[in-house]
Amino acid sequence: MKRRNFTQSLIAALGVSSMPVGVSLAVSKTESDLIKENIITSADGLKLKLDSKIHPVNNQDEKQFILTYSVQNLQGRLEEKIYDLKSSEGKNYQVFMTPINETQLQAVFNRRLNA
Repeated sequence: MKRRNFTQSLIAALGVSSMPVGVSLAVSKTESDLIKENIITSADGLKLKLDSKIHPVNNQDEKQFILTYSVQNLQGRLEEKIYDLKSSEGKNYQVFMTPINETQLQAVFNRRLNA
């Protein structure tokens, strides 16, 4: 009986401890998918092409980076908002982006924050 309780508590502890790992893997997969995609379309009909990926810190931390997209078919002024993006494979993403000039949007990823 004691062995059974130990096994059940061990399985429960492993399940709970693996949840943050699963969540962080899903987040990093989303980010890597956004980096791998060459052209992404938004729900507004904009076509975004990845121009650059830069790191805001000197140590090339993979949890902190800035993606810059150029808008290929501009239909007016760009806004600072959450863009609904769709990849060529049909995956949907929601990314907060800010315009840095008339034809470019920028998304900042910082996974070091605990907020």
